Amino acid sequence: MRKITMIVATLGTLFFSAVSHAKVCKLTILHFNDMHGYLEPEDDDLGGAARIATLVDKIRAENIEEGRGTLLLNGGDIISGTMISAYFKGEAEFEFLNRLDADAMVLGNHEFDFGQEPLINNAAAAEFPVLSANVVLKKTGKPVVLENSIFEFDDGCFAGVFGITSEDTKNLALPSNLEGLVFLDELSTAKKQMTKIAPKSDIQIALTHVGVASDHRLAREVKGLEAVIGGHDHVGAEEYCAASSSIPICQTPAKGKYLGRVDIDVEDGKVISYDTKLYAIDKSIAKSRRMKKALHRYFAEVKKYGNEKVGKIDKPLVRSVESAPGSEDLALLAARAIREVAGSTIGLMNTGGVRRDIPAGKVRKKDLFEALPFGNTVVVVSSVTGAEIAGLVAGSDEINRKQQKSFVWDNLEYSKDGTSLDIRIGGAPLNMKARYDVATNSFLAQGGDGALIFKDKPQRDLGVTVLDVVIDDISARTFSSQ
Repeated sequence: MRKITMIVATLGTLFFSAVSHAKVCKLTILHFNDMHGYLEPEDDDLGGAARIATLVDKIRAENIEEGRGTLLLNGGDIISGTMISAYFKGEAEFEFLNRLDADAMVLGNHEFDFGQEPLINNAAAAEFPVLSANVVLKKTGKPVVLENSIFEFDDGCFAGVFGITSEDTKNLALPSNLEGLVFLDELSTAKKQMTKIAPKSDIQIALTHVGVASDHRLAREVKGLEAVIGGHDHVGAEEYCAASSSIPICQTPAKGKYLGRVDIDVEDGKVISYDTKLYAIDKSIAKSRRMKKALHRYFAEVKKYGNEKVGKIDKPLVRSVESAPGSEDLALLAARAIREVAGSTIGLMNTGGVRRDIPAGKVRKKDLFEALPFGNTVVVVSSVTGAEIAGLVAGSDEINRKQQKSFVWDNLEYSKDGTSLDIRIGGAPLNMKARYDVATNSFLAQGGDGALIFKDKPQRDLGVTVLDVVIDDISARTFSSQ
C-alpha cells in the first residue's frame, strides 16, 4: 500500500476534515533510535546504514504486496558520537535518512550538540518532517521545527505523529547551544498535540526522545494513543517493547544495530492487535549499493583525515578504570591536559564527555574524535572560592552515587570519612577563603552536569577544543618517549 505524506505545520493553513473511524487500518511501523552517527558498523557484526537500507527496502516491498502501509520513524539522537558526525556536523546522518526515505524523526538531546545553526540547516535539508512539539523559541513561543505530521495511505487511513523531546535536554546539552529555547512540559504538550491530530487521523503515534519511563507515562495519561515510539535509553535487545500493555511502547538498542518493527491494526480508534519484532542488522543482510554510493563522498573525505596517526599509548584509555584494571582514565588525562595548557591550579572534566574507550597501541584521530565528540572548548573559570569548590565536590559526590555521573579532578584530591571531606590542592589543604582558577570544558563552565557555581564567574575561553588538547598531549608523550 503506497503512502502519501502530508506534512501538517501547526503555523500553516492546511486543514483536514474529520476522519471517520469506521474502518480497520493496518500499519507497519519501522523504527530505530540513538544511532549516534554510526553509519558504519561499530564492529563488523552489527549495524551500518547500508544494511539498514537493504532491510527497510525489503519490508516495504513486502508490505506493498500485502496491501499494508509502512511508516519509517527515527527516535532521535541520529547524530553525535562518531568522527563522521562531528566532521560534517550531522549532515551525513540526515542525508542517510533522506536516502532511506524516512517518514519522520524527533529531535533528541544530541541533535543540539553542534549548535542551533547546524541543526536548523540539517532540518531544512531533510526531505521528511523533523518533529518536536515542546521545543519552542523563548521570544515567540513558536516551535523550532514541526510539531506534528499527518500521513495518508492508499486505503484511506490516516496516521498522525507528533514529536516530544526530553525536557532534561536543558541539563544535558551545552547551555550556549540552547540559547533562546524553551523546553515545555512533555505530558501537557503531548495532550495538546492529541487534540490537534486526533480529528485528522485514525492512528495516533507519539514519536519521542524522553526515555522508557516517560514513554509509559505518556501511554498511561494521554488518552487515545495507539503507539509510543521512543528513544534515549539505549535499551538492550531483550528490553525491546518490554512491559507494553494495550498499546506498543517501543525503542530499539542504540548505534543502528537493530531495526524495530510494530505491526498494528486499529479499528474504530482502538488497537485491536499488534505484533512486535526486533531485527538484528547483522552480516546476513547485504549492504545496499544505492546507500553506499549515496554516502561514499562522506566516508571518503573523513577517512583520510581520521586515519592520521596521533601517537601510541601503552595502556588503554578508558571511561572507568575501576572496570578496567591496568588502564588509564581518559577523563583524568583530559583534566590534566587542559589544566596544563591553561596554566590553572585545578583541572576538571566530566566523564559524560568521554564516549568510548581507546585500546592500547596506535591512536588515530578517528579514535579520539569518537571518544571526545562534543567539540567543547577549554575554559578557565576564575575566582572560585575554596568554599565553592568544597560545595561542588560534595555535590558531585552525591550526583555520582545517584546518577552514575562523575567529575574527574586534576591536582585536587579528596577523601571522605562519613560526611566529612578532606580536600587537598596539590597536596595542601583546601583554603576555604582562597580563590582558585579552574580549567574545565565549556559544557561545565556553562553550568552543565550541576556545575552551576561556574556560570556567573569570570571566564576566559581559550578557543581550543578539549579534543585538540588531548591530541597534542598524546602526540607529545609519544614522541618525547622515542
